[in-house]
Amino acid sequence: MEYAICVVAAAPVRKEPNHRSEMVNQLLFGETMLVLEEKDEWFKIRSTYDDYEGWLTYHLIAPVDKQFAEADQYFIASLLTNPVTLPDQLINAPMGAILTGFDEETRLLWDAKYKYHGTYRGMKKPFNSELLKKTIFPCCNSGWESWHTRPGTRRQRLIELQNSGMWRCWSFG
Repeated sequence: MEYAICVVAAAPVRKEPNHRSEMVNQLLFGETMLVLEEKDEWFKIRSTYDDYEGWLTYHLIAPVDKQFAEADQYFIASLLTNPVTLPDQLINAPMGAILTGFDEETRLLWDAKYKYHGTYRGMKKPFNSELLKKTIFPCCNSGWESWHTRPGTRRQRLIELQNSGMWRCWSFG
């Protein structure tokens, strides 16, 4: 498997291939990744969104075509929880989840098995991750800011910032 996609609401990414290892990142439903290594039930991955690396277990991800993994994403889930259905399963994708391969007409996602039933928000253009690293991360040092800039929460806030044209750091020191 060269590329994979997160198929659960939120997947913990660990520092080492061990359930007791520190969680270094979290992937939301629909986020894609490059698979770097396989070790027993674990996959070492690199997120295509922010280049974070870490380990997660096989049951949290599914293979995905390179075209979807590397494509610019223009839609995100916009409610607190957003229903996504499979023929025999319901997933509640969280706010900020990427709608990989989303077709606005059919509401089907990347493999046509997943159907999105929630509300969504379109982005005018995808994130510039280099700009993201230069503008938000260097100035954020309080506990609130660190929490607020974790994956998932940072995406929604940065979309709002990007759309409003306001790039600044919040300080509650």
